[in-house]
Amino acid sequence: MSADRAKIVIVGAGVAGAATALSVRELMGDDVDIVVLEAEARVGGRARRIDFAGETVEVGGTLLHTSNSYVVDLMRRLGIERARAAEGSTDSRSAIGIWNGDRFALNTRTDRWRLLGSLVARYQLRSLRGLAAVAREGLAGIERLYPLLAGGATYATPTALAEAGGFAALTRTGLSDHLRANGVSQRAVDEIAGGILRNMLNQSTRIAALPGISGLIGASLAGGGLFSVDGGNAQLAEGSLRLAAAEVRTGARVAEVRADRTVVLADGTSIAADIVVLAVPLAVAGITLPPDVTVPPTRYRHVHVTLVAGNPSATYFGTRTPPQTIFTTWNDDTPFTSLGRIGYSRSEQVPILKFFSLEPMSDETVHRIVDGVREIDRLEWDAYPIMEVSPETAPFELAPGVFFPNALEAMISTLETETIAGRAVGALVAERLRATADAAAARSA
Repeated sequence: MSADRAKIVIVGAGVAGAATALSVRELMGDDVDIVVLEAEARVGGRARRIDFAGETVEVGGTLLHTSNSYVVDLMRRLGIERARAAEGSTDSRSAIGIWNGDRFALNTRTDRWRLLGSLVARYQLRSLRGLAAVAREGLAGIERLYPLLAGGATYATPTALAEAGGFAALTRTGLSDHLRANGVSQRAVDEIAGGILRNMLNQSTRIAALPGISGLIGASLAGGGLFSVDGGNAQLAEGSLRLAAAEVRTGARVAEVRADRTVVLADGTSIAADIVVLAVPLAVAGITLPPDVTVPPTRYRHVHVTLVAGNPSATYFGTRTPPQTIFTTWNDDTPFTSLGRIGYSRSEQVPILKFFSLEPMSDETVHRIVDGVREIDRLEWDAYPIMEVSPETAPFELAPGVFFPNALEAMISTLETETIAGRAVGALVAERLRATADAAAARSA
């Protein structure tokens, strides 16, 4: 690395950190050296794949939406393909259910006309139109940001970014109230919106409207389609870091960031930086910050993932062929928040199921819900902030030269919005570096 170039140290090799690195490289070219420090032994953050039942499966969010412009463009640049349908498909795989703890409120095939007919019969056309209108409204706000960021606009805070997109008001009202005000019935709020949010964010319709609407968009209620990344979502972070020509150090846990932007690692070594980017959830990262840097407290939803090789139980669900995509309504007695088929075990000749839950699922519970269990694996992590109405957010620049793209997470958290936050912070980093260079030139003139 050159002593003549600014040194950028990015803490965290997830999507936000990788997007920031790529943005800074594109804006600053060879004028910077970029070092990325990742505490884990791998890149990708919450995007993660593991080996299970003889297959490699995604354990975080699996599906992306065709409206994710940055993600879609990045896949094109990297030559990453969309995954093809897994082998071993069954008729029940193309069905979807909403489970209320006792029975299916909805259980239907997903071919277009049968699904539409079932939805209209239960929720009425007015409610469905209201859901779609709200989802399109939210998507239009996100899409307003792309030309602004491409044009060089900078935003000091998540609120300023939301104001530019015209969706800041959606952070100040609850999703349930917003949907009801737009003609959506309480049944549709509880069952459709509630089921989607329990699957995507493990939260209820009491959260702020903005993150709730992101869930509706992600379920294709604004149109478009869903897809998964062939080879896994972590490739998005890995590919961004390659394009950014960043030096990536895994297994490098950061213990402290000092006021002079010295980054101290857990092993006692340190790195002097011109710019520090904290692309990690500071509420759970355990990093000591300078005394004058304050970050609003953020609570995270702790999520349990249980992977099971087997078939949903006909006895438990009370139907001969239970669907393999199941959303749930809020019921404290239901041991899981969602169930989805994420693959097929060729060695075991059974589907691979992924349960999300707020508490650990015991083997006994798994065997009640799944027939012919071949294998079980469990993971857990602090997945998403609890996205409250009118959240208190940190600025993107916590102190001179110390940036925090994850500040946007208190408002909204998806792969695409993490990328947007990285782009926004990349622009602020470039702005500060240029101002510093101009000031230095003026002093020496």
